[in-house]
Amino acid sequence: MSKSEKPFYIGWQEKMPIDNKKYIKRIVLPIFIVLPLLALVIVFAQKGFNNHIFELGKSTQFTGIFYDKPVPILEINRSPNSKFSSDHVLLVGYGKHGAEGIIKQIEEENGSLDGKKITIKGTLI
Repeated sequence: MSKSEKPFYIGWQEKMPIDNKKYIKRIVLPIFIVLPLLALVIVFAQKGFNNHIFELGKSTQFTGIFYDKPVPILEINRSPNSKFSSDHVLLVGYGKHGAEGIIKQIEEENGSLDGKKITIKGTLI
């Protein structure tokens, strides 16, 4: 066998060629060490969960600037002692479906709401 020919190894053969053993030791084994370590680093580097609020059935009023794109969202002025973790409230319709249909109905009666200050009343989910 010349040096340019690489041995062909089939998994059921008794002996593995030296080149294959070197490859496994040099490439594959470190991958099995690095990937679990990388997974642990990613897990512990994540931020903790936000303090989300679920108040089904309790009506809350919001005032802020409405934006239609990319999704219906209300930008609110959050006070430092606010119970909200964000300055933005994502608007959804009944059954947690998008609010586009409800907003469209309101806009048919009142004109475009995009970029305007509005007050809405709803339930936090």
